[in-house]
Amino acid sequence: MEKYEHDIVKTMEIIDDSQKDEYANLFTSKSEGYSRIYPKSNEDLKTLFSGFDFEDKNVLSVLASSDQVFCSYYLGARSVDTFDLNFLAEHYYYLRKWLLEYKLEYYPDFKKYSSGSLWIRELLDMVECQSVEEEITYKYWNLYNKKIGDFSHKTIFKFCDYDFSYDLIVDDVSKMRDLIKDKSLNFTQMDITGNIKKRKKYDVIILSNILEYCSYELDRLERCRDNLFDMLEDGGEIITSHLMDFATIPTESYVFSAKFDAWEFPSDSNVLLGRGCCYTKKK
Repeated sequence: MEKYEHDIVKTMEIIDDSQKDEYANLFTSKSEGYSRIYPKSNEDLKTLFSGFDFEDKNVLSVLASSDQVFCSYYLGARSVDTFDLNFLAEHYYYLRKWLLEYKLEYYPDFKKYSSGSLWIRELLDMVECQSVEEEITYKYWNLYNKKIGDFSHKTIFKFCDYDFSYDLIVDDVSKMRDLIKDKSLNFTQMDITGNIKKRKKYDVIILSNILEYCSYELDRLERCRDNLFDMLEDGGEIITSHLMDFATIPTESYVFSAKFDAWEFPSDSNVLLGRGCCYTKKK
């Protein structure tokens, strides 16, 4: 069975099993690598990234909604590798890349697309695949239209209760389109808190909200800390946010303090950004 067929079957299993979808999350094996997709970041990335230098840096980022990847390149990153436990994040990346390339749109505008899932079909009609990965994703979304045909999009996209209206880092969509035109997506399906193979060093690692999913699990926090330490260059930095707890859990602070220096966002930062710590690797 080809990968895209396997993907669409798994997607349909998520849709058919509402309890599984409700309790699955992106960062544990409970989701078996398939969870609904956030269509855009729920973080105030402009504030979150303001204290970091991306120019000519090698970045590792959670893929998630793809915002972190696009923003890293927009801020001058040399390379951006990605990871996620959710296979569907890879498919969504290409959907957004095609939106930029063929329609010069940064986000899917779900309010504008009154014809439901037809907007994906219309986009696919414009796409000329440039790689095997794009062909796989093209087939995935084509089957999504045919087999799922969800006009509300709620079966595959996870919409936030809040209407986030943060200032965007990407203020020139044409520039963003040109920046990623020839960029290949280097994606690895993995749990950053698990046992992983570490082959490359990075200057910046973007975790977003991942640490909140293992806040009180000492063994996972320790594995995550050690993984990050091994993958970071000396003085390398970790960007995190804590949107659920709005602050760093003491267990996390204790575990990371062995190998990282922590610093917090100012108290006047956007409340929906959360507080939490970012970390710098100790020399």
